Amino acid sequence: MLDDISRDDRATRGNHRRDEALRRSLVFLQGVKNGKLAKVAIRKNIESIMKYAEEKGISREELVNGAMEREFILKEEVPKMIDELKGIASGAEVAYMDVLILNVWGQKFFSEQNVEKY
Repeated sequence: MLDDISRDDRATRGNHRRDEALRRSLVFLQGVKNGKLAKVAIRKNIESIMKYAEEKGISREELVNGAMEREFILKEEVPKMIDELKGIASGAEVAYMDVLILNVWGQKFFSEQNVEKY
């Protein structure tokens, strides 16, 4: 009887992992779709962020470090968001790190001033 329970328990855990993997794949694919639809805007916003950071004396290394710190938190708190950002990068045909930088730093920069002029 214990063998039946542990076998059922393992099967349930296996099903849960497969379901989670499927959900994360669907989130990635939705990100790809969104990235394709917004490719031009995403590229323009990444370019604007990079120019604004350069003007403010913020190096690419600082941008990457800040983005990686946030990525670590997101992986723990909202792992599906990482899958979506990777999908967006894929769909927009840009580097994942650039999308992560845009996501992390964009709100800060865009709230400081209208970066649109770049």
